[in-house]
Amino acid sequence: MGDFALTSFLQFSFMKWYHWSVPLLLCLAGYFAASAGRPVAQEAAVATRAADRRAEAVRSDVAAAIGEFNQEWEAAQKQAAAENAAMSVEDLRAKIVKLKQALDAMTEDTDWEIAGECQQRMFAAAGELGRRQGEEAVQWLKTLDRDLASFAMDGWAKVEPEAAFKAIIASEHRGPCSGATLMELLQGKAGAGSAALKQACGEVPWELFRDVPGADPFGNNGLEIPKDADVRPWIESGAARELAGQGVGLANLFSLWAKQDTEGALIQSLDWPGPGDSPALFVLGVGLDDPERAEQIRALLEALPAEQLSKVTEAVSKFRERRTQFGDNVVKTFPMLDSTKEGEEEP
Repeated sequence: MGDFALTSFLQFSFMKWYHWSVPLLLCLAGYFAASAGRPVAQEAAVATRAADRRAEAVRSDVAAAIGEFNQEWEAAQKQAAAENAAMSVEDLRAKIVKLKQALDAMTEDTDWEIAGECQQRMFAAAGELGRRQGEEAVQWLKTLDRDLASFAMDGWAKVEPEAAFKAIIASEHRGPCSGATLMELLQGKAGAGSAALKQACGEVPWELFRDVPGADPFGNNGLEIPKDADVRPWIESGAARELAGQGVGLANLFSLWAKQDTEGALIQSLDWPGPGDSPALFVLGVGLDDPERAEQIRALLEALPAEQLSKVTEAVSKFRERRTQFGDNVVKTFPMLDSTKEGEEEP
C-alpha cells in the first residue's frame, strides 16, 4: 500500500502543478504569438487578453475533470457501500483477506487505477466491518494489517462515537482513525459545550496523528472544521489556540471565525501561534468576494495601531512573493497593505 500512497501523491502533485503552471505557460505562449509587428504596449495588452481566455479555458477544463472524478468517486463509494451492507461478517472478512492478497501480489507496473480500485474496495469493506463489529473488527484487522484497523475505527465511530473515541485516545498506533473521523467526534463534543471540547482535545494523543503514512502530503498535521460549523466552542474554550501551539492546525478556522466575528478574528490572528502563513490572510480572504465585509475589514485595518498594521502588511508582502492572484487581490481590496513604494517594482 506504500507504493500506491506514493502514486497517489504524485498524481495529486501533478494536478497541482497542472492547475498553476499551465496557465502561466499559456500566458507566455499568448505573449509571443501576439508580438509580431505590434507596438510593445499593444502586444502586451493582446497577450494578456489571449492568456486570460486560455487560462480560463484551462481552469474550466480542470474544474470539469475534477467534477466528473468526484461524481464517479461518489458513485463507486455508494456501490461499494451497498455491496458490503448485503454481506455477512464472514463474507466481509473473506473479502478483505482476498483483496489484501491481491494488492500484495501486484507489481510496480500495475495500473494505478486497478490498484486504487482494489484498495478502496478493501478500505470500504473494513469500514463496514468496523460498523458491524466495533472493537472486535479493529483488533482482527490489526492482525492482518495495522493500517486497515483505522478504517474499521472510522466505521465504528459512526455508530458508537463514545466507545470509538475512548478506543482512539487509548491507542498506541499511529493514525488510529482518519482526521475526518476525529473531527466528527470532536465536533460532537463541541455540541456539548466548550468545556467538553477542551477536555476531549486534551485527551487526544496528537502525536499519533502527525506524519501518518498515506496522509495528505500537502497537509500540516491538522484537521478541517466543516464549513457549516460553529467555531465558537473552539475559540471560547481556548482549544484552537492550544492546538496551534502544539503544531496542530485547524483548516477553515479563521475563515469561519471572520464571518462570525471579523474584529475578534483579525486581532487574534496577529499573535496566533504555529508555523505557516499568518492566519490574518484568511481573515482578509473573506472580504475579497463580499464588499460589505471588505468595508468592515478596511475600517478595522485603518483603526489598528501602526505596529499591528505592520504585522498584517508584512504577512501580505511575504505571501505576495509567491506571485499568486490571491495576493494581488488582497492589496487591490485593501490598498493600505501594499508595501510596494511608489515607482518601485514588485519583487
